[in-house]
Amino acid sequence: MLLTRSELGYGDNYGDAKTRMIPVTGSDGSPVLDDDGNPTYREIVADGLPFFENFYAGGERSIRGYETNTLGPFSTTTLNPDYRQPLGGAFKTVGSFELIFPTLFDTPSMRVSAFVDYGNVFKSFDDFEFREFRGSAGVALQWQAPIGPIIISYAQPLQEDRDDRIEKLQFTFGTLF
Repeated sequence: MLLTRSELGYGDNYGDAKTRMIPVTGSDGSPVLDDDGNPTYREIVADGLPFFENFYAGGERSIRGYETNTLGPFSTTTLNPDYRQPLGGAFKTVGSFELIFPTLFDTPSMRVSAFVDYGNVFKSFDDFEFREFRGSAGVALQWQAPIGPIIISYAQPLQEDRDDRIEKLQFTFGTLF
């Protein structure tokens, strides 16, 4: 049996406006008024989605062979320039082909598969580039245990960058969705 999976996500920064007007409130929560008695506002300039609404890729439920949520845009710090902090992005494209084989053990609760995963996350749709795609190929063992599904996968990254965080052997315990 051949399974295919794809995921395409696109987010925007809440409309075309890149500035937001936030009402200023006092310590008691009441609005701060100007000299004419009108509420005052503070201008906030936003560039893209807030980090908690970004898309992320990499890991056992996305692109196996890479550490969870480490693909895509990142930042570095001056304290440790070798550490890459994943930021996520507003555009995500991920896909997978998985070929499921009859099991060697005659049991319906266990299966073996071979897979190819591909994709990445980009800061925005305009930053999308095919050459930035990451991919991996590997094998997985899935077991529907009495306590829940257990998946063990081994993936070899196919197009890795020197800064990518690789995790070839991955273990998942829990739900499949």
